[in-house]
Amino acid sequence: MAKQRDRMLEHTGRVIQVYPGSFPHAYSLNAWAHLRLQHFELAEKSAMAGIRLDDEHHHPELEFVVRMALLVKHYRGGDQAL
Repeated sequence: MAKQRDRMLEHTGRVIQVYPGSFPHAYSLNAWAHLRLQHFELAEKSAMAGIRLDDEHHHPELEFVVRMALLVKHYRGGDQAL
């Protein structure tokens, strides 16, 4: 599973780099992969960038990822598994 998440990070990272303001869904997938790999800071950063692009709120999961990242960072010190 971690290998798939690494590939997801690679592919979504490439989309975000090439088209930084175009695909909120890429930020969502990127944020989820970071969250599952326990990269909480990066998950939060990616999700927040996606939220800024998602004017019509088609991707509510971005807000969920931000909340989960903040929750884990705050209550568990950011080093525990989800």
